[in-house]
Amino acid sequence: MNRFKILIAACTSLLLVGGIAPAKATSTDVVLNLEGNPTCSSLGDNSLVQVLKDSSPGGTRELILPLPNGGGTQKLIYTAEPIGGIDQITTWDIVEVNGNRLDRPTPGPTEVEDFYAQVNAINYIIMKAQGGNNGARVFHYGTAEDGPGAPGAITDEILVSPGPTLTAVSFCYGLTTGFDEPQSPIVISDLPSCELLPDQNMDGAGDLFTTGIKCPTVGPNGGDPEEQVIINMALNDPRFGFDVTQDIIRACTCNSQLKPCNPALPAQLVNNLGQYLDEMGMPILDGAGNPITADDLSQEDRTCLEYNPESVNDRGTPDGVNDRVPFHIEGVENPDSYICYTIDGVRTCYGHY
Repeated sequence: MNRFKILIAACTSLLLVGGIAPAKATSTDVVLNLEGNPTCSSLGDNSLVQVLKDSSPGGTRELILPLPNGGGTQKLIYTAEPIGGIDQITTWDIVEVNGNRLDRPTPGPTEVEDFYAQVNAINYIIMKAQGGNNGARVFHYGTAEDGPGAPGAITDEILVSPGPTLTAVSFCYGLTTGFDEPQSPIVISDLPSCELLPDQNMDGAGDLFTTGIKCPTVGPNGGDPEEQVIINMALNDPRFGFDVTQDIIRACTCNSQLKPCNPALPAQLVNNLGQYLDEMGMPILDGAGNPITADDLSQEDRTCLEYNPESVNDRGTPDGVNDRVPFHIEGVENPDSYICYTIDGVRTCYGHY
């Protein structure tokens, strides 16, 4: 068991970006319970807003929404059903725009690009229930005036009716043109081995951004060489020269290997072979019946902490037993001012004068 498994999480702020894929649901935080009879026109610009009202909600419904200015049509599918005695929309999705579909198993890149360019995202959904005292519930997904980050939505789930029986659903759109495609997770490479970096001086020392590094080959008292991670920080560059979007991670390892991982995942029980174990201590198998190890997983699915009760480190505790690593490196907004590190809750800072 590699004792530096823990260090991956320790350097999260400098070395890693969690690669968690966007959830299916948009899940707006703006939900309004309104009295009276709100309409799409009363909520947005009457000259722009489009509306498709369905007065027969229930089960799975397929709606055709005309696009503004004769721009064609888009197809919306939603499902409404009672859960716990109250109707709710369990899911809704815009699945097609002028023949371009997103609900197929593998839409091509061009089809996806065309879909996002042509779609008119939903800005509001108004749900009305039986009875005059229930009013309406409005789910607000943003309008063009809200600026970047609020271009409406093309999917959501779990929209609860304001009363037990849902009687009408209005989909309000047309305030936004196009849609910002959800960003793919940032994928970064393994930290490179310092020994394998280019040798500018031909003396066996690797070059980490013009700084020579020579990894130890023998440890204290002739023992095994120390496992190390070397971090190069450019004091006068934004983000200290790190740019995960370009896969620029100014760090390398000596006598060890570090892979990108997901610090949001809990510690995983493993055996001496590094195989993932379930709660019964049995290896977790893939679809072909082979035991899964961290090497089989993507950055998104690979935990940063592995726990092997049979592998004890030099502190006398099993590797990976810490849920949170008490070591943190912090760069500040202006990297030319100061940096800090925190160990066991004690924060130490260094200024640049």
